[in-house]
Amino acid sequence: MKIRPEQREPFREELMARYVEQTAEHLRGRCPKQTDKMNDEELRDHVRAGIAQAKRYEITDANDTRRFLEYWTRYGQQFGHSPESRWAQMYLGDKNLNGTQKMDRIDDHYVFVVRGA
Repeated sequence: MKIRPEQREPFREELMARYVEQTAEHLRGRCPKQTDKMNDEELRDHVRAGIAQAKRYEITDANDTRRFLEYWTRYGQQFGHSPESRWAQMYLGDKNLNGTQKMDRIDDHYVFVVRGA
């Protein structure tokens, strides 16, 4: 049995819709202060926009994208460019790192430098 490309698209759309919904729920739990004023549709739009932004940084893995979205939600859509988050740009813009490496370095920097743990 072979599935043609046009038959795959509905599956992709369903998987993306499910991912967006799960990630929106995740963000409500992890970033309540930033998401409490968003209604469900606004939050789903925020997630979709964040996915597109993550792709620009070549962050495509589902878990890495979810991590990126946590920062993007906490710091705002200028994550990596605002004064509070400019430190992240050195990782996001590093073409020698893959998406997972970028997010690992961002996590480490956030924990050990920003939060000072």
